[in-house]
Amino acid sequence: MPYVDQKRRARLDLHISELANLIKYEGTGLASHQREHGLVAGDLNYSISRLVNEIMLIPTRYWMIAMVTGVLQNVSAEFYRVVVAPYEEKQRKKNGNVFSVEEEP
Repeated sequence: MPYVDQKRRARLDLHISELANLIKYEGTGLASHQREHGLVAGDLNYSISRLVNEIMLIPTRYWMIAMVTGVLQNVSAEFYRVVVAPYEEKQRKKNGNVFSVEEEP
Protein backbone atom coordinates (compact mmCIF):
# COMPACT_ATOMS: atom_id res chain seq x y z
CA MET A 1 0.00 0.00 0.00
CA PRO A 2 1.35 3.44 -0.84
CA TYR A 3 1.73 5.30 2.40
CA VAL A 4 1.27 8.87 1.19
CA ASP A 5 0.85 11.56 3.85
CA GLN A 6 -2.64 13.00 4.36
CA LYS A 7 -1.82 16.47 2.97
CA ARG A 8 -0.52 15.04 -0.30
CA ARG A 9 -3.43 12.57 -0.50
CA ALA A 10 -5.92 15.44 -0.22
CA ARG A 11 -4.34 17.21 -3.21
CA LEU A 12 -4.32 14.04 -5.32
CA ASP A 13 -7.76 12.82 -4.22
CA LEU A 14 -9.54 15.84 -5.68
CA HIS A 15 -8.37 14.87 -9.15
CA ILE A 16 -8.69 11.13 -8.63
CA SER A 17 -12.30 11.47 -7.45
CA GLU A 18 -13.16 13.58 -10.49
CA LEU A 19 -11.68 10.97 -12.85
CA ALA A 20 -13.37 8.10 -10.99
CA ASN A 21 -16.73 9.83 -11.30
CA LEU A 22 -16.17 10.34 -15.02
CA ILE A 23 -15.42 6.65 -15.44
CA LYS A 24 -18.45 5.62 -13.37
CA TYR A 25 -21.05 8.05 -14.69
CA GLU A 26 -19.94 9.75 -17.93
CA GLY A 27 -22.22 9.36 -20.89
CA THR A 28 -24.96 7.38 -19.20
CA GLY A 29 -26.03 9.12 -16.04
CA LEU A 30 -26.26 5.67 -14.47
CA ALA A 31 -24.45 4.21 -11.49
CA SER A 32 -21.41 2.09 -12.33
CA HIS A 33 -23.21 -1.19 -11.57
CA GLN A 34 -25.80 -0.27 -14.20
CA ARG A 35 -23.30 0.53 -16.95
CA GLU A 36 -22.01 -1.93 -19.45
CA HIS A 37 -19.04 -3.55 -17.68
CA GLY A 38 -16.85 -3.28 -20.77
CA LEU A 39 -17.14 0.50 -20.75
CA VAL A 40 -15.93 0.75 -17.17
CA ALA A 41 -13.07 -1.70 -17.80
CA GLY A 42 -12.05 0.08 -20.99
CA ASP A 43 -12.19 3.54 -19.42
CA LEU A 44 -10.23 2.37 -16.38
CA ASN A 45 -7.58 0.68 -18.53
CA TYR A 46 -7.29 3.73 -20.79
CA SER A 47 -7.03 6.12 -17.80
CA ILE A 48 -4.31 4.08 -16.09
CA SER A 49 -2.42 3.73 -19.39
CA ARG A 50 -2.62 7.48 -20.08
CA LEU A 51 -1.51 8.32 -16.54
CA VAL A 52 1.52 6.05 -16.92
CA ASN A 53 2.26 7.56 -20.32
CA GLU A 54 2.06 11.09 -18.93
CA ILE A 55 4.62 10.43 -16.20
CA MET A 56 7.06 8.53 -18.42
CA LEU A 57 10.19 10.46 -19.22
CA ILE A 58 11.36 10.94 -22.78
CA PRO A 59 13.71 9.42 -23.72
CA THR A 60 12.59 6.30 -21.91
CA ARG A 61 15.10 4.82 -19.52
CA TYR A 62 15.23 1.37 -17.94
CA TRP A 63 14.84 2.68 -14.38
CA MET A 64 11.56 4.37 -15.36
CA ILE A 65 10.25 1.18 -16.99
CA ALA A 66 11.27 -0.83 -13.91
CA MET A 67 9.64 1.68 -11.56
CA VAL A 68 6.33 1.79 -13.46
CA THR A 69 6.23 -1.99 -13.87
CA GLY A 70 6.92 -2.44 -10.15
CA VAL A 71 4.24 0.07 -9.14
CA LEU A 72 1.61 -1.59 -11.36
CA GLN A 73 2.51 -5.03 -10.00
CA ASN A 74 2.36 -3.72 -6.42
CA VAL A 75 -1.06 -2.15 -7.04
CA SER A 76 -2.31 -5.45 -8.45
CA ALA A 77 -0.91 -7.47 -5.53
CA GLU A 78 -2.34 -5.08 -2.91
CA PHE A 79 -5.74 -5.04 -4.62
CA TYR A 80 -5.75 -8.84 -4.60
CA ARG A 81 -4.68 -9.02 -0.94
CA VAL A 82 -7.13 -6.43 0.38
CA VAL A 83 -10.16 -6.83 -1.91
CA VAL A 84 -10.09 -10.07 -3.90
CA ALA A 85 -8.82 -12.59 -1.32
CA PRO A 86 -11.39 -11.66 1.37
CA TYR A 87 -14.19 -11.71 -1.24
CA GLU A 88 -13.09 -15.11 -2.55
CA GLU A 89 -12.85 -16.52 0.99
CA LYS A 90 -16.38 -15.30 1.78
CA GLN A 91 -17.68 -16.94 -1.41
CA ARG A 92 -15.80 -20.17 -0.68
CA LYS A 93 -17.39 -20.38 2.77
CA LYS A 94 -20.82 -19.59 1.33
CA ASN A 95 -20.70 -21.96 -1.68
CA GLY A 96 -18.16 -24.60 -0.69
CA ASN A 97 -14.60 -25.27 -1.73
CA VAL A 98 -13.84 -26.29 -5.29
CA PHE A 99 -10.48 -27.85 -4.48
CA SER A 100 -10.00 -30.99 -2.42
CA VAL A 101 -7.74 -29.65 0.28
CA GLU A 102 -7.55 -30.66 3.89
CA GLU A 103 -8.13 -27.76 6.22
CA GLU A 104 -6.49 -27.50 9.61
CA PRO A 105 -8.96 -27.82 12.52
